[in-house]
Amino acid sequence: MSNPTPNEKMAEKKAAAFRQSAYVFGGLALLTLIEFSLAGSSVALFVIGFGKAGLIVNYFMHISSLWSSEEH
Repeated sequence: MSNPTPNEKMAEKKAAAFRQSAYVFGGLALLTLIEFSLAGSSVALFVIGFGKAGLIVNYFMHISSLWSSEEH
């Protein structure tokens, strides 16, 4: 078994990042559908809204990278 080249490693990292983004997008879409079905419950909408905000901040705004020691 040969070692992957730097280009292959980069391609795998990009594919993994794309998959993760697609899963988060799907989760956000699902939560939005749930919000539409629960349109009367303010508390449930508030909780789901905070969950969606957390996903967006963590995965799309990369807030967790502020506390990591890894440099890019």
